[in-house]
Amino acid sequence: LRHLDSAFIEHHRALGHPDSPVVFICGISRSGTTLLEQMLAAHPSGHIVPGGEMQTIHRSIRRHLGPQGLPETGQRLARLPATELGEMLDGWAEAIAHKAGGTPHLTDKMPSNALLLGLLEVAFPDAPIVLLDRDPVAIACSCFVTPFAEGHSYSHRLADIQHYFAQYRRLIAHWETVLPPGRIRHLRYEDLVQDPQAALAGLLASLGLVWDEAMLAFYRRRDPIATASMLQVRRPLNPRATSGWKRFQTQLDPWRERLDAAYYNGTLLPDDPT
Repeated sequence: LRHLDSAFIEHHRALGHPDSPVVFICGISRSGTTLLEQMLAAHPSGHIVPGGEMQTIHRSIRRHLGPQGLPETGQRLARLPATELGEMLDGWAEAIAHKAGGTPHLTDKMPSNALLLGLLEVAFPDAPIVLLDRDPVAIACSCFVTPFAEGHSYSHRLADIQHYFAQYRRLIAHWETVLPPGRIRHLRYEDLVQDPQAALAGLLASLGLVWDEAMLAFYRRRDPIATASMLQVRRPLNPRATSGWKRFQTQLDPWRERLDAAYYNGTLLPDDPT
């Protein structure tokens, strides 16, 4: 983290693409990123194209750093020559522009973009960054019961989920200190489900749009969805979805304090609730 700091961002400002159409949707898996993307894509203006979980920059990092460099991603990126870093960011911007196809806005909902917000700030200084938050017990339950295809090894044990939450919150706290104030727009999943018009008013305004009831018909869209939420977003918005975890409340209640401390504060309490 200490390598992707405010000095890194300011030093590489000239490499950015301020006119990119991209809108970044970030958050831990199962926090509502797919729902938000589909609701925005349902706007009748047709001005928002869903990009899904775009892999461009992550593949580029793996290619430039190699497997041995990934554990030190921040340090290795900070050491890259400006020309090489610029080539990476140019390729990222080109992939986004190509997928947008001239549409004013394209969403990228890759959750792991949250790991790279410092690099994202360099590449796209004007791109909206939306960070989804959700009740940590609900996220933990959903992750635990979801058979992810890959990349979620932490989701098999509540103790590992707790640890992941703490590291994630520490990372977000770091980005909040090095990015401009208010740069990250926080959006709670519960607010999105209970009152989507109010929850999305600010974001839509930043995109030059206003709320439209047609956005509630997101579940009628038939574009491919390759995430664990593909079934949920084929159904209408259901406010009761925020409490689905309560079926396992007896098992989860002993973990409430630990998951809350990790998710909200980045604090690790003893991981054995007994």
